[in-house]
Amino acid sequence: MLSISPDITIIEKCVAWSGRDHWAWPRYDDHDKGLFAVFDWVLDLDAALKHVKQKKCCVQAGGACGVNPIYLSNHFDTVITLEPDPPNWQAMLANLRGCGNVKPLFGALSNRDGHCVVKREAEQQKNCGAGFVVDAEAGAPYYRIDGLHLDACDFIQLDVEGSELEALQGAAKTIEKFRPVIVIEETDFKRSAKVSKYRARESLINQNYRCVPMAHND
Repeated sequence: MLSISPDITIIEKCVAWSGRDHWAWPRYDDHDKGLFAVFDWVLDLDAALKHVKQKKCCVQAGGACGVNPIYLSNHFDTVITLEPDPPNWQAMLANLRGCGNVKPLFGALSNRDGHCVVKREAEQQKNCGAGFVVDAEAGAPYYRIDGLHLDACDFIQLDVEGSELEALQGAAKTIEKFRPVIVIEETDFKRSAKVSKYRARESLINQNYRCVPMAHND
């Protein structure tokens, strides 16, 4: 295993759909209980992609060290991906080398301006895919999808650990204009036990969306 930075290592993982067998990965991730499952779970996107009529542009947040955007780059002309966690960001940039149709942004989706840092619950410290954002005076910037001024948006995929509603609110004009197929994650979080995990779904239903398939928590 070759180190490319103090926080990142190179792992061997043969992934048929990618044609790759080496990946940059956060050193602290627990392969049994961490983000490593994304190599299998990314295939769940097929259940949503069959509903996408045009595949010019998609917006994806929660870059999963590049796994999600690389998979989507095989289906879309342009993929915009966001990642606010510094180790995940470093790994993603390394893995995205050669993916010319993926545009990475260091930051998180929201409905407001500002900055954030990534936190994890105590039991998730070795899961580099379980980070959630909290407001901060400095750190990764917030982006609104509406602020990206897209010429097309056919698909939005959100894996943002509870910030789905804020991300969708920041995409209100884009959603109204392009009516993209949208993937959201619905998961109960201890830190927000009083908040319904269905709030993002309910918001979309109020915009005349309907739930088509479910795959795991998506």
